[in-house]
Amino acid sequence: MTREYQITVPALLSTILSLVVARAIESESIDTFSLACEGKTLHIGKDRLLLMQMRVSAAINTDPDVIASNEVFAEVLRKAGESSQGNLRVVSPEGNFVGLIAIRELLALVTSSEDLPRVGIAADVCESNSPTLAPDSNLDQALRLMEAEGIEEVPVTVPPDSHLVGLLSRSAIRNALNHAALSMVTVARSDVPIAWSADYRVAQIRVGAGAAGRSIRHLDPRARFGVNIVAIKDADNSTAEFGPADPDRILHLGDVLLAAGSPSSVRSFQRELVTRSTV
Repeated sequence: MTREYQITVPALLSTILSLVVARAIESESIDTFSLACEGKTLHIGKDRLLLMQMRVSAAINTDPDVIASNEVFAEVLRKAGESSQGNLRVVSPEGNFVGLIAIRELLALVTSSEDLPRVGIAADVCESNSPTLAPDSNLDQALRLMEAEGIEEVPVTVPPDSHLVGLLSRSAIRNALNHAALSMVTVARSDVPIAWSADYRVAQIRVGAGAAGRSIRHLDPRARFGVNIVAIKDADNSTAEFGPADPDRILHLGDVLLAAGSPSSVRSFQRELVTRSTV
C-alpha cells in the first residue's frame, strides 16, 4: 500500500506476534467467541475424531432379538417378555428388515380391546418407517442419528434389500469409544498394534527417507488404502507426545504416525511405505 517494501518483513513479524499473543489470551476468534459464550464449539473433539474413524460394523451386536414378520401375535408377546432389548426387529422370511416393534407400545395395544382384534401377525404391529444404518457408516454418524431420532438402538442393514446384519446401541458405541481411547494410549507407548475389533486396528508407522518431505495429504492413505492417520509424533522433539495429524504438515524422517484401519488396509499401507521408505 505504501510501496515501501522494506517494511514488509517487520510487518509480517508484527502480525505473527500479534496473532500469537491474541491466541494466548483468547483461543476463540471474533467469529466464534459468541458461540463459545453459549457453550457451543466448532472444534471437533478427540472423542468425536475417534468415532469418525470407526465403522458401525466394528461395534454391532450380530445376534439381536428378531421375530419373523409372519409370526402370530401370541409369539410376539412371548418374545417381547423374554427380550432384554427395547425393541424387537421384524424380518422377512429372507432375513430382510421389515420394521420395529416397540415393546413399551405392546402393553397399550394389549389393553386396547378396540385395536387388538385387528392384529394377526408381527407385521401388523411393526413400525416400518424406522431409521437404519449401513455397516460402513461411522460411529459418529450413528450417534448423531440416535440423538436426532431420540432412540437408543439402530438396526444395521445392507442394501439394496435391507438385509439385517445386526443392531447398534448407544452402550456399544460407548464401549467402542472407551476401547479405542485405551488402545490409542497403549499403542502410543508401544510398537505393538492394537485391535479395536475383528476388522479394525491402530498401529504405529515410522516415516522413512522416501516419505520425508511429503505431506499426509500427498500420501492420501484414506483414499488409496482406507487408512486414517489419527495422530503424529514429531521426531525432532524427543519429549513430544502424539498430537493431531495435520494433513498438510510436512513429514520428517523418524516421525511416527498412528494409522487406523482394517488389518489388511494397514498392512497394505505399511507395504507401500516399505517400497518408498523405511517403516
